[in-house]
Amino acid sequence: MNLKQLSFFITIAEEGQITAAAKRLHIAQPPLSYQIKQLELELGVELFKRTSRGIKLTEEGKLFRKYALQIVDLTQLAQSKLKAAKKGVGATIVVGSISSSVKLLPSQKLRNLQLNYPGLKFEIIEDNTYGVIEKLRKKMIEIAIVRTPFNGTGLQMQYFPSEPMAAIFPREFQAHLKAQITLQELVKWPLITYRRFSSQFEQTFLRAGLTPQIAVTCDDARTALRWADCGYGVALIPSSVTHTDTLHEVVPVACHAWETQLALVWPKEHLMTPFLRDFITAFSSEMCTKKN
Repeated sequence: MNLKQLSFFITIAEEGQITAAAKRLHIAQPPLSYQIKQLELELGVELFKRTSRGIKLTEEGKLFRKYALQIVDLTQLAQSKLKAAKKGVGATIVVGSISSSVKLLPSQKLRNLQLNYPGLKFEIIEDNTYGVIEKLRKKMIEIAIVRTPFNGTGLQMQYFPSEPMAAIFPREFQAHLKAQITLQELVKWPLITYRRFSSQFEQTFLRAGLTPQIAVTCDDARTALRWADCGYGVALIPSSVTHTDTLHEVVPVACHAWETQLALVWPKEHLMTPFLRDFITAFSSEMCTKKN
């Protein structure tokens, strides 16, 4: 099969009629029908079925349409990226971001990068770490900032320094706070936990023979902060997120097992354009290790 056949197939699926599709594509109907027949022969399935109102996709056709759209979209994306890489201007870097990367994105370093490449744009795709990495593997984004732990298979990674978890105390809980808080002290308070760390928290408390009071579980560090601000409990989140202006006191948790790291990740098999390389370099002074 080829891209022209895929484009023909998508257009027919959208129009619902061979005649209308041929008119839209500015070609005669017989050559269009022939190309679709050749595509069906190669795939070994019928993609369309005729009805009194035109033609409809078969179940196999509906499945194939999803893949055809992805192939055409990726081809167009590759063409635009290659043109942008050649010119070095008017390019877009698609960046995956998680809620706890607010200390790194946005930054003056990226603003300086934008000044070096006239017309450079950033498209930010936000999700949790697992969602961002899934989009990275599907080529929907080019580079991302995520948080450990995660599966780094097929990715290149550069890590930022590790950081402790922090306990976020609402004002009404702030009596007798210390410079650090231990696990033994944490179990005295209702806790708001960040879901992706729940298993790690539970195992640590279990090994210490402690039973925590879990009041709220959520998927976003910012959500945990908001619930803490409303007095529902003590939020446990990465310490780098705690600079956000909220009504709380920040106390580091004295537990080495809870330390975590942000990481800059991108696919191993990826076109490394000059501006993408400079995007990585912009963070190099803050990074501590590199893994392939």
